[in-house]
Amino acid sequence: MCRKEKRRIRKKMIFSQKFAKINIMQKETKEIEKKRITFLFLSTLLILFLISLTIGGFFFFRSPSKQNQKEKITKEEAEETIKSLSPYLLLRETPQGKIIENTKEGISLKVPEGWEVNEAISEQILEIRKFGPEQTIETELVDGTVLKLYAKENPEGLSIKEIIMKNWGYIPKETLIEEFNGIEIAKTEDKIVIGLNNQKEEDVIYKEDSKVLEITFVKDKKIYQFSCHAAGQQYNQYIQECENLVKDKIKYEF
Repeated sequence: MCRKEKRRIRKKMIFSQKFAKINIMQKETKEIEKKRITFLFLSTLLILFLISLTIGGFFFFRSPSKQNQKEKITKEEAEETIKSLSPYLLLRETPQGKIIENTKEGISLKVPEGWEVNEAISEQILEIRKFGPEQTIETELVDGTVLKLYAKENPEGLSIKEIIMKNWGYIPKETLIEEFNGIEIAKTEDKIVIGLNNQKEEDVIYKEDSKVLEITFVKDKKIYQFSCHAAGQQYNQYIQECENLVKDKIKYEF
């Protein structure tokens, strides 16, 4: 074999070795790329799984189960008792306190701490009261305060001024028209009447140390009237407490 032939064969072997080495490197590169894609795919699945698990856990712990909700409702119902005073009057004992309700007129009063319900009342009104130490039950008011709530239909949709004009023909000077919580109210103050003057039939006898406050307004084609009666040495304190109850009722429920 001549020197020229040997040189050709040697070049061919070197080329074959380089080609083989290139193939091996290409195969290794493909394997690495394949592993990288697989890793990215699995990582994405893991992240999505963790996100789903986090969201699911958030709603699971935030929202009580239906069983818990059912148990809560059942417990609340068990804690509420209802006493029927008449076909339309109900006295509810709830975890939030006592509530007297007239289902026919759609009115109710919450009974504050220290107050009681007058159960011997007509079906047209609601009445709660608070007595002082000088008061005897079922006698005329001498020490304490009484709050009454009346309601009747206002089919013509008259304003409070129009109702007063319709009944009286004028607005009495002792009637104060003012706005409270966006509602126009008629407010009157007087003393408790205890009798008539025998010498002058048109004259009435008023009870000293007493006050009557009436607040009347219209809402949703109904006329509502709150009447506060107070008597005794602390009648001013009693009437203020009663008025505060009325204003809270108007503010939060009307």
